Amino acid sequence: MQIFVCVKDAIDWNLSTKDFRIDRVSHEPTVSFARYRIDEYDEIALEVALQVRDRSGGTIRALSVGSEATEDILKHALSMKADAATLIEAQLSVEDKVGLLGAAIRRQGPFKAVLCGLMSSGSGTGTTGPGLAEELGVPCISNITAIEAGPDRWRVRRETSEAFEELAVMPPFVGTVTNAECNLPRVPTMKDKIRAFRQRVEVLRPADLAPYSSGYARSRLRIVRRYVAHSSRECRKVGGDAVEKAREVASYVRRILPQFT
Repeated sequence: MQIFVCVKDAIDWNLSTKDFRIDRVSHEPTVSFARYRIDEYDEIALEVALQVRDRSGGTIRALSVGSEATEDILKHALSMKADAATLIEAQLSVEDKVGLLGAAIRRQGPFKAVLCGLMSSGSGTGTTGPGLAEELGVPCISNITAIEAGPDRWRVRRETSEAFEELAVMPPFVGTVTNAECNLPRVPTMKDKIRAFRQRVEVLRPADLAPYSSGYARSRLRIVRRYVAHSSRECRKVGGDAVEKAREVASYVRRILPQFT
């Protein structure tokens, strides 16, 4: 039983907001003395996969697309006790990595599940999971909090807007994982970090994956603008009856709305 977990790097979420900026040309986050680490939701997805393996056996392979620096993220996955890790060396936008991830999964052999974070803490688009499901031709289950593997069917617990629901799923499938009290990521020990440092990360290039590519088209998603929201603490007191209050609030919203578009 093999489970793939797609991981990526992200700006450390403990970073001070004073150091955070958005580049006006690339629309990408830029920070002074940037610190990067594994994306928060991807780390949670890895924890869910590890819990499945600890209960039911199997192997876990972490996958990532990026530069040589991305290997540190995969080393972290290994220190959390993933069984193997693969780096696909390519410089692509987040939205265009799905094809390479799909080709790498085909190359590595059959799988029961492919897990990734609910969304990227950088772009926040949440397109990797659904895109991979389309690429691999398998169902996609979103907002997963826990998984229990069975001989034929797996039980998947997912969060909805009103409650939780449990699904019986026939693998293989792609799942996007969200946070819950039951899947807080484990903290690697120093011994685990040393062991992970000595482990080998497999490195692939797009040419290595060409025979396994489905010809997945580049994403049609394009980021038009990304910016840091500005909050205001202005307070206004509205008088009159309910109708007058509603009219004044509507007038105020119409007046200030152009500032945010």
